Amino acid sequence: MRLSALIALLFCTALHAGPVEEGVAAFRAGNYQDAHELWLGAAREGDAQARYNLALLYANGWGVAKHPRTAFELYKAAAQQGHLEAQFNLGLAYRQGLGVVRSNLDAVHWWGEAAGRGHAPSRFNLGLMYAQGLGVGKDLEKALGLWEASARGGYAKAIDTLARVLESGEMGFPRDPERAAHWREQGKR
Repeated sequence: MRLSALIALLFCTALHAGPVEEGVAAFRAGNYQDAHELWLGAAREGDAQARYNLALLYANGWGVAKHPRTAFELYKAAAQQGHLEAQFNLGLAYRQGLGVVRSNLDAVHWWGEAAGRGHAPSRFNLGLMYAQGLGVGKDLEKALGLWEASARGGYAKAIDTLARVLESGEMGFPRDPERAAHWREQGKR
């Protein structure tokens, strides 16, 4: 589970009142089963945050049996409603085959949805797909553009990757020591 996913779960109380907020309080207190019950009702009523929170429970086995397929279905429902972290996690599920048959095309689709809305980790992962030609045609310039957008959003993995590939020329990227130094400096901040 990604740290940002946990942070999103723990701090969603400002955006959601009622059962979702009560579920977060129960989750924070370690009462995962209570959180599950509260979010289940809200999810059945179509609440995207509740669906996402439930997906995290099933993905990690918190208060419920670990069940990747259920987590996948809940991520998908929340992602279809536009939930950014759910779109990111759905991309991961497709890429890694967690609860679903592995599909680079579907991973690219969902990371593209979130990347188009400014989600830095999705931009980074989408850049990886372009760099390797997975689910899309290999396009190193597109990969660099996505990584730079992600890095400008403060995503450390993107900053480190840019500095490394521009310095070394690995993966077929043209060496550019000046740009590499710029991103190394950004990584120190």
